[in-house]
Amino acid sequence: MLHFNSIKLENFGPYKGQQQIEFPEQAGVGIIYGENMRGKTTLLNAIRWALFGEILGRGEREISPEKLINWESKEEGNYSFKVTLEFEFEEDDYQLIREYRPKTEGVEPNDAEDYIQDGFLRENGTILGPDEQEQRLNTILPQQISRFFLFDGELLQQYQDLLVDQSEMGEKIRLAIERILGVPVLKNGRIDLRTLLDEAESAVAEAASKKAETEELGSQIQATQERVNGHRDEVEKLKSERDELVDQRNKKRADLEKIEGIKSQIERRESLEAEVEQLEERLEKKEEKLEDILADAWYAALDPVLQDRLEELEEQREKLHQGHIDTQVANELAQRLETAISTGTCPVCDQDLEEADENHLTDEIKNLRETAETDGGSQGGEYDDVVRAIGTLQDVQRTNPRDQINKVLDDISSIRVNIAAKKDDIDEINQSIDESEAKRATSLRKDEEKLTKKIGIKEEAIESEQEKLTKAEENLDKLQDKLDRMSDGSFTKEKERRKQYEDLFDLFDEGVSSYRDELRDRVENDASDIFLELTTEPEYERLEINDNYGLTIVHESGDHITVRSSGAEHVVALALMGALQNNAPLKGPIIMDSPFGRLDSGHVHNVVKALPNLTDQVLLLVYRDELDQQEAREVLGGQLRKEYSMRRESARHTKLVEGGKIDE
Repeated sequence: MLHFNSIKLENFGPYKGQQQIEFPEQAGVGIIYGENMRGKTTLLNAIRWALFGEILGRGEREISPEKLINWESKEEGNYSFKVTLEFEFEEDDYQLIREYRPKTEGVEPNDAEDYIQDGFLRENGTILGPDEQEQRLNTILPQQISRFFLFDGELLQQYQDLLVDQSEMGEKIRLAIERILGVPVLKNGRIDLRTLLDEAESAVAEAASKKAETEELGSQIQATQERVNGHRDEVEKLKSERDELVDQRNKKRADLEKIEGIKSQIERRESLEAEVEQLEERLEKKEEKLEDILADAWYAALDPVLQDRLEELEEQREKLHQGHIDTQVANELAQRLETAISTGTCPVCDQDLEEADENHLTDEIKNLRETAETDGGSQGGEYDDVVRAIGTLQDVQRTNPRDQINKVLDDISSIRVNIAAKKDDIDEINQSIDESEAKRATSLRKDEEKLTKKIGIKEEAIESEQEKLTKAEENLDKLQDKLDRMSDGSFTKEKERRKQYEDLFDLFDEGVSSYRDELRDRVENDASDIFLELTTEPEYERLEINDNYGLTIVHESGDHITVRSSGAEHVVALALMGALQNNAPLKGPIIMDSPFGRLDSGHVHNVVKALPNLTDQVLLLVYRDELDQQEAREVLGGQLRKEYSMRRESARHTKLVEGGKIDE
């Protein structure tokens, strides 16, 4: 069982300086959150680099390591990076260090030729030799099967090729699947037995050639055996040449894909440049507006005095207003009393007034008239003056540009930040593209076409040579049968030895086929169980496997779902990954980069829920909109062991921070 403990990065990609991630000790899931272009894929590549000295881009295109040196560190004169991976395997502790640095210290390198790659592996504190190190790493995690432990959403999409007969990628993945399931062990045993059988047959032929009655037949067998071996060697040679041509073509295709990626990057850069231009125009207008507003900035100095005077005037206006109300009340009351005297009737109780009452009311009327004259006599004009003064001061206050200045300053600051962020993105794009590559597109396409024709020629040659091999093997079998009928008990020992190896070879040959069939059945059953946990479609019944380990969805009606969405491909591929982990002799951590990009929320929920059952150690590299943080915590519960986030320091610098808080 392989278990990662920690990884330390030093100036690798956007990870400036020394940064480290501690993997949880307990079985469960870890999540690292990071937005696009913050370094999720680079982190996956850091692990791949430590294990295999290889960095992959889109389409499994290999990237030259010098492109992963941290940009800011390079500007500061540091032209190297290092990755340290600590892990456990079968109760042994390992520390794997791999470094990329200039060949000559103190001299600025110009290209990949000026760099050297160093590395070593410690096992329980003891450094292993180069050959032993390579052998040990190949035992711990063979590179050919690494796709089942370190993968991204794009790699998941490739598994649909398993459904396509004679697909190059499908064949590549099929071989990798059989390797992780242990099939090559049996195949190697069969190859060794084939060699022993050939040697035994040669021994029989040699013994026969020494007897007069079988001499000619023995010579024929020897010659035919040589032809068989020659055809076998030629078939293997042709296959090797074909595979080399296929690798060359894949590199050409990867370069073409890179150019297509550059085109999209250039388009994005042009879009960002247009946005920057618009923002700079807005910034210029805001700065002009600020300049105009600042012409009235002197009003701000009057603000405290104006406010004090306004408060005084408003208080005076309130008093004058109250006096006006008192005058109206006094006049109205005096009028009512005058009416009572004229009618001789009390306005309250309707009783007739006596002379003394009338005299009292006359005095009250006089007092009220005097009060009304005192309160209202001069307040009318004064009140209007106060109201006009308040209005004038309020107009002056409204002219004060303080709030406008603050708002424009905020707008200017926001625009400048936006411009800086977009220029950072433009710089990052400029660092990642080489526009001269676009000019190579025509040449690359011609090279790809030539290689495709050569591959076709090799395939025809392989087929022709295979036919010759089959005929030679049939002739050899006939000659061997004839020799067996002619012999009279001579060279019995040689024949018994040949028969023994022949039976063993047939047994192994049958064993490989039987083991493959059994494996496919187990993978099919396990993948079906996992798929039914993941899918949100209740009418899907199971998955059906083909000879390439490709999985087809089967509806409850028995019909095959032949047309699948990219999301369905994702779910089927994840089910296959889980099934392989269940049946593989080698188990280890699964690290997924952006695995949910094509999945809806229902499938994301189901996949997250199933993650702890895939293997003991799962690490997700996701962006915020891909996996809701709170939902992940609720679904995983105590099986969520660790959270990290990628914090943006600049376009060229990302900080790994323990904890799930995501900073913009």
